[in-house]
Amino acid sequence: MQKSYFVLPNTAFGLSSEEFSVLAYLLSIPTAKKRVRQQTIAEKCNIGSRNTVTKAINSLLAKGYIFTKIRTRRVNYWYGTNIYYLNEDAVCDFSKGYTLIQRSVFEYGLSPAQLKVYAFIAKSINSKLGYCWNSYTDISKGTGMSRSTVIALIHQLEYRGLISKIRKMRYGCPKVYADNVYCIKLKRKKRIKKEVQPRKDCTSQKSNVNYNLHFDNNTEPLFCQVLLSDFLQTRGSPKYEHLYITQQVSHRKRKVSKLNLLYSSIYRILSTVYAHFSSKKSCGKRIMSKNKAPP
Repeated sequence: MQKSYFVLPNTAFGLSSEEFSVLAYLLSIPTAKKRVRQQTIAEKCNIGSRNTVTKAINSLLAKGYIFTKIRTRRVNYWYGTNIYYLNEDAVCDFSKGYTLIQRSVFEYGLSPAQLKVYAFIAKSINSKLGYCWNSYTDISKGTGMSRSTVIALIHQLEYRGLISKIRKMRYGCPKVYADNVYCIKLKRKKRIKKEVQPRKDCTSQKSNVNYNLHFDNNTEPLFCQVLLSDFLQTRGSPKYEHLYITQQVSHRKRKVSKLNLLYSSIYRILSTVYAHFSSKKSCGKRIMSKNKAPP
């Protein structure tokens, strides 16, 4: 199962912003064989041109982070997608520690400098407390940027909703501010709710479909017991439709259907009894009329 994060060595913070973002994107690819186009790297890392990506890859090759770069050829002998293999000795160098970063960070559209500051804040966060208290000077020294650039980048990340900054007062001096406190905000994908169409009863007048339901000679057209979608899934004679009521029918409708079936069965029994007694009565009257003597 693919994990939602990748491991970034802390030695990578000594690279430039473009080299850092390209190396982070190559590490985010879960396979050992990194087959990716330079245009894709430029789009994911928010780099302006492919030439900048090429320079960053060449510098990573010179510094030993990328082991080899293989340039493939297509069937028509044109150049194809490059394949990169990372140097495990440099990538897995955890002498200064490592940082876990989510793979979805490249979907936020961060620039290389913003990504580097975001990763440094994620590295500095205490796992037990859930926040860090690094100053602007500490972040500028750790990322190799100027202090004014770091302040602007933190404001941009805070505006995007990726981090939260809290200004705390110094302990014992409520009028003096201490170092800022930073927290990482994880963005979750919104679930798309499916539009559920309302179900129609078979007695509704809005349905334009005309279904010809043929009843047996011994049955009567009773009130429909189930919904239209469930009724058309039944098989056999419609007089046995109460045996095919699915679980999608609500409890109230199921109760009403049972009552309707009970009333219809009582009506049938009473009608048969009435017809039986009425036929006997008519036969008795005929016999009495025959036995009577003529006047």
